[in-house]
Amino acid sequence: MARFAVVGSGAWGTALACHLARLDHVVTMWAYEPEVAEEISTRHTNAVYLPDVALPESIRASADAAEVAASGDIVILVPPSSHLRGVSAAAAPGVGRDAILVVATKGIEERTLKLMSTVLEETMPALDPERLAFLSGPTFAREVARGLPTDVVVASRGMTWNSSPPIACTASPTETGPGIASVMRSWTRSEGMPRRANSSTTRCAARTPGTDRSVRTR
Repeated sequence: MARFAVVGSGAWGTALACHLARLDHVVTMWAYEPEVAEEISTRHTNAVYLPDVALPESIRASADAAEVAASGDIVILVPPSSHLRGVSAAAAPGVGRDAILVVATKGIEERTLKLMSTVLEETMPALDPERLAFLSGPTFAREVARGLPTDVVVASRGMTWNSSPPIACTASPTETGPGIASVMRSWTRSEGMPRRANSSTTRCAARTPGTDRSVRTR
């Protein structure tokens, strides 16, 4: 069991939180709107961003980004790409020195055309790159929330990511490729191009160099 802080309560962040909570991890979410945080904690739904999906009752939520970030051994940043700069800056004071930071936001910052990795370098310059990972892939929030199969790519420099059935987790040594791929995926969806069917479900283990700690995300 690990402690996860999911910083972002949109559809994708909520789906990731559901996935982790069902594996008996301790999950705390951050929501920008206090009323959304209250709904997640008390009614176990997120009607605004992921309607008609029942959330695990163990998930708790708060509107304080730094407080939520401080609660996690693994901190997942998953706000919309246009808000990663502001949200990551707000969460940064709470991210523990030994925490693993995973960026699950997809796309680019439209105002600057910067990838999420570049944005994070600017907002969290003191972060150890060996404790940083980027998660991307052809995922759909509602399918993940309901436990359907999917594939992800995890890019990191200092961690080893292993896959085990039924989820396919592909490792990448650089965040640039997955970052650009996430932009293209968003573009093809906006242009109305057909999506492919998901073919597997992702089960990843992250191991921090120099330790025997392994974190299973499924």
